[in-house]
Amino acid sequence: MSDLTCDKQFKRDAITLILTKLDSADNPSDFLAQVEKLSTDPDCLLQRDSIELEKPLDANRSDSDNAAILFEAVGQIDRVNAALPGLWTYMAFNTCRQYMLDRWPLDGVRNWKNRAKQRWVLPFTPARGRLIRHGIARLWWATELTYDGSLDHMLSKETDDPYAYTKWVFAIENRLLQLFDRSVGENPDVMWAVMDSMQHDEASGASNAIADVGRDVLLEMSTRQLGLLNPTEIEAVIDSIRSGKDSNKSRTDME
Repeated sequence: MSDLTCDKQFKRDAITLILTKLDSADNPSDFLAQVEKLSTDPDCLLQRDSIELEKPLDANRSDSDNAAILFEAVGQIDRVNAALPGLWTYMAFNTCRQYMLDRWPLDGVRNWKNRAKQRWVLPFTPARGRLIRHGIARLWWATELTYDGSLDHMLSKETDDPYAYTKWVFAIENRLLQLFDRSVGENPDVMWAVMDSMQHDEASGASNAIADVGRDVLLEMSTRQLGLLNPTEIEAVIDSIRSGKDSNKSRTDME
């Protein structure tokens, strides 16, 4: 088992077997040992184009740095295939196993089976929320959705860094959840407008800042199809929502 190379992925039926093993396992060691056997069973595996990591993922490294390493190795694969469970689940138990044991350990966790389902194993048709919670998938998906290779957006331009928004999103876990586990993230123009607008907000470092803006954007989307507007119009709407919140906060502080 290499921590740099991935040239296999689990078949669909193997995911069912893994979940069955999880339900019947008495402890994490028993579960991991059983999945290790499946990871060498040809009937459970598909060969794939090799993914070569420049260096192993490391739990002592920031999520954003690990995300960049994974993204550079995997590349911008189409999102349909990137939503399938076979690759990310295989990498979690094999190529990136040590990272997963360090970052999302199962030993000593009271509800370790739930953590395994959330962080180690992806279901057949994972919802957006599952993709950004899975220990490996979340690294690729967050980067895919925030990578700005052309440096078109504000923070990328300021830092001359195509991963600037990836770093911004991973800096506070709530940003990742609010942007991509809600319908705000379903429209790229809306998502980028929210992220760009938040760069003007001095309070954006607070965990609840993105939640407040995200909630109000969702409310706006419930009465208005923002996706039909052009990017400039969307940005104006988001800026108005955010600046309105700033004004309300200032009035409250004065009172």
